[in-house]
Amino acid sequence: TSLTGDVTWQKLNTPATGTQLPAGAIGAISVNPNDPYDVIVGIGGTDSRHLWRCSNTRSAWTTPQNPWVWTDQSGLQGSASALPDAFITSITRDPQDPSNTYYISTDYGVFATADGGSTWADIGTAYGLPNAQLTTIKAIGSTGFLNLATFGRGLWRIPLVDQTGFTLNIGAGVRRTGNNLDATISVDNLSPVDATSVRITQASMRTERTNINVNTSTGLPLTLTPTLLSGDSTTGVVRFTNGALTSGTFVNLKVTLQCSVGATLKTIVQTVRLRIP
Repeated sequence: TSLTGDVTWQKLNTPATGTQLPAGAIGAISVNPNDPYDVIVGIGGTDSRHLWRCSNTRSAWTTPQNPWVWTDQSGLQGSASALPDAFITSITRDPQDPSNTYYISTDYGVFATADGGSTWADIGTAYGLPNAQLTTIKAIGSTGFLNLATFGRGLWRIPLVDQTGFTLNIGAGVRRTGNNLDATISVDNLSPVDATSVRITQASMRTERTNINVNTSTGLPLTLTPTLLSGDSTTGVVRFTNGALTSGTFVNLKVTLQCSVGATLKTIVQTVRLRIP
């Protein structure tokens, strides 16, 4: 890696002291968007520990050098919550929690951690992903989806999930009411856990081609339901005040939703493409 961007490079896989990276082909690298010195590396080879992390790579440029430390992120080997012994093809971090929640694709599955690599869950087969080699994985915060590319089985996406399997799916429809546009926002709780205090905190509409912002006249946050049980759905209406958009115009409706799961506050952001009637 290079601290200056183009002048000085430092080899990081073999620190002078401490744990070195196992030998093997590097299949994936992920840098924390909030901390450029926090790096996760996926490695092939015969070592069953395929995922490693160094959160203090800046130490490689100190004079004298401070030790930088690589830690195994594969979970407890031999346990059901450990990563399988498989080549890692891609790594992506959750936009809401890039330090602790990340997703990896392998030769035969996709896995997620919400505790910094201590435990892992298979989130592919449980959500209908076909049995295929995965080549690329990318979490997109603005859409709320985890996108995957496979070898020979096409492109797939699933809502972003955490270690508990918690996920809400947001949909929407729009209709004209006088000079206003009313967006009916639906929320489906696809999780095995209940959500409380479900509310829309932000909603924005923007045209695709002309980038016109459409303002909302609905007071936000808008509480949808005190409790959304596992498997249930709820809806709410957000009114937008620009009714001048012509019929057939495509807009992107971006919705930010908050709710509580136990003592944890969850934030979900998704974008829905709509056609103005």
